[in-house]
Amino acid sequence: DLLFEGSESFTATLSGPTGLGASIGSPSVTTITITDNDTAPSFTVSSPSANEGSPLAFVITRNGNVAQANSVVCYSTQDGTAVAPGDYVASPNNPPTTCVTFTSGGPNTITVNVTTNQDLLVEPTETMTLFLNSVSNGTGSGNFGTGSIIDDDSSFTIVANPTSGAESVTP
Repeated sequence: DLLFEGSESFTATLSGPTGLGASIGSPSVTTITITDNDTAPSFTVSSPSANEGSPLAFVITRNGNVAQANSVVCYSTQDGTAVAPGDYVASPNNPPTTCVTFTSGGPNTITVNVTTNQDLLVEPTETMTLFLNSVSNGTGSGNFGTGSIIDDDSSFTIVANPTSGAESVTP
C-alpha cells in the first residue's frame, strides 16, 4: 500500500502437526514484523506578514505522502520583538499549545490566523513565531514560521514657529 502506518507486527504459532512422524521444532512461536516502506508526510509552516490590526495568516502545509491517515499538528506562539498581548494574541491554551487535524483525503493546507493589535505607536516592523510543537503520523516538529507585523502608523514632526514680542511680568 501507499499509506504510511509505521511497522506492523503479528505472532505466528505452529501447532498440531499431522502425518507420520511430523513434529514442530523450536521455536514454535515467532513474531513477524512488516516494515513500512512508505514515507511519513512532513509539515511546514509559512512566514507571513500583515499590517497591524490585520491577522497573520500562517499556512501549515502537509507535504509528501498525503494519503496518510489523520495527522494532528500542535503549535504555539512565541514572542519576538512583538510581545503578546500588546502586539498580538498568543495561543489560548495553557501550556500555550493549540492543535489542528489534517484528515486522510482532506486538504493539504490549514491556515492559522494570529490576531494582531492596532495601536497608534510609530515603531519598526515587529516579529513573533509560530512553532510546530508536535506532529502525529508525520514529521515537522520543531519547524516554525516567523510572522512580521508591519507598522501602519505615520510619524509626525512638531514645528515651532518663533514669535517676537515683549514679555511682561506682573507682580
